[in-house]
Amino acid sequence: MNIEYLKEIIKQKYENEYIEFKHNWKDKDGIGEYISAISNSAAIHGVDYGYLIWGIDDNTHEIVGTNFNPDMDVNGEPLKHYLARNLIPSIDFNFDELVIDNKKLVVLTIPSARSIITEFKKERFIRIGSSKELLRKYPEREMNLWLILKNGLPTIINTESTNQNLTFTTLQTYYISKGLNLNLKTFKDNLNLYVPNTKKYNLMAYILSDNNEITCRVSVFNGKSKADIQYALNDYGFKSILITIDQVINYLESFNIVMLDETNRIVERKDIPLFNSECLREVILNSFIHNDWNSLNAPMISVFTDRIEILSYGGIPSKQTIIGFFDGKSQPRCNELAQIFLQLRISERSGRGITKVVETYGRESFKIEEDYIKVTIPFVKERTYGSLENDINIKNNRTAKSVQTMNRIINEISNNPHITTNQLMSKLNLGKTSVQSYVRELNAKGYITRIGSKKNGYWKICK
Repeated sequence: MNIEYLKEIIKQKYENEYIEFKHNWKDKDGIGEYISAISNSAAIHGVDYGYLIWGIDDNTHEIVGTNFNPDMDVNGEPLKHYLARNLIPSIDFNFDELVIDNKKLVVLTIPSARSIITEFKKERFIRIGSSKELLRKYPEREMNLWLILKNGLPTIINTESTNQNLTFTTLQTYYISKGLNLNLKTFKDNLNLYVPNTKKYNLMAYILSDNNEITCRVSVFNGKSKADIQYALNDYGFKSILITIDQVINYLESFNIVMLDETNRIVERKDIPLFNSECLREVILNSFIHNDWNSLNAPMISVFTDRIEILSYGGIPSKQTIIGFFDGKSQPRCNELAQIFLQLRISERSGRGITKVVETYGRESFKIEEDYIKVTIPFVKERTYGSLENDINIKNNRTAKSVQTMNRIINEISNNPHITTNQLMSKLNLGKTSVQSYVRELNAKGYITRIGSKKNGYWKICK
């Protein structure tokens, strides 16, 4: 038994479908039913063990200690023998006693079901949330459990892609651009792009391929909730997620207008960005690397006037605790995908990203549920340029991309009021005519104005 892992479980006061807390509970058959339920649920969640822990208050989950005796007799028979005799198949469960904060705890470690479903007294049980239920009442869960025991837990490595006509020019280009050797004859095997023991592309190959049907949706709302007017909706994707990540980060950065802080100014002004760009990049990278891609749903991003929310699918990996998550102990959902990002030096896999976000915005910026993680990047203050997208009719006159470009022009002017047309052309990768057209429109609508002469003057942000 991993004592440190156990201590983390107890400290976070967190029950799930393979962890249960009790105080002095001594129901012999109930214990056997929990062994069946937790063993089967551990298999569904892909963890090696589940736990039944005595000495924890059922309601508050505080450590209170216990008088439960795992060596108790059941009609003259030791409890351990009674449980083992009624379990099919025989599983190597184990009781341990330990002391935390001078209070006795008893831990029952329960192995995950392996080849067949674990039964107690010829009945199968399962955990649904925090409840113990008869498995026969849930035939779909029972069928899913049988499939997992037969084929293993579905992953993006062992699940075959429905599209087998895949190419990987983008992936190859990324490796070459980083100066990494990539054998064009063997890289598909080396990078685990095939279902094991086959030559069929898996889901990881699909999400990294040049063309796919995966999109990351970025919604922009003119307010602080999704009930407010949605004035922009952009889908990024249909190509390797390596490109999609860059596109999403670049788009979100267009909202990061630098503001001036004149507080206590003596000589130099202080420029303050709307949000921390490094934190945003780390969150986006983590949302893609650790996303549950089995459903082929990309992370979902919402931009409000006071924050950005990034939602990725799947909670924390089953073999990681919440405490370990916040301590930066990296536990990839798919090690093979994380390894590719590590090789490309896109990510570090050091856990520094989570630590950086926590230090900047606090733990409260994370909302962790069983099936998703949502991270909130708050703005220093509400966006002062929020009316731009409303003033310009996106559907009829301007595309969302054009609005993004104009936001970037405002951002560049905020950074450098003396910026020239040629400099804007270089930063935006646009022609002179396009840049001048955008600048004239922003000037005409009162978002920027020219102070001084054309040659020696500078731009001022007005809204």
